[in-house]
Amino acid sequence: MSTLQNIRDWFRLFDFAVVDFVVSAVPIALTAHYAGFPAYRGAAAVLPISIATHALFAIDTPMTNQFFDIDNHFVLKAVVLLSLLVAAEGWPF
Repeated sequence: MSTLQNIRDWFRLFDFAVVDFVVSAVPIALTAHYAGFPAYRGAAAVLPISIATHALFAIDTPMTNQFFDIDNHFVLKAVVLLSLLVAAEGWPF
C-alpha cells in the first residue's frame, strides 16, 4: 500500500477521505483569493465540483454514491447544496 493511501485511510470522517478535501480546498481557496474572490467561496466550491467531476467520469466514491442515492443521505445533500449556494453567492444569474 502506498504512503498516500495510508494517509487517506488514516484521516477519514465516516467514509470520506478528509485528506482529499484538504488537498483540493487549499489550492482552490488560494487561487480564488488571487483571482479576486473570497477564499471561502473557492473552498465551498470543492464539494459540488468534486461530485460533478466524479459523476462525469463515472468514478465510484462513497460521497458520489451517497449523493445520488435518492432515498437516503439528506444531510450530505443539504451540505453540498449549501456549499454550492455559498460558492455561487453574488454571481449574477
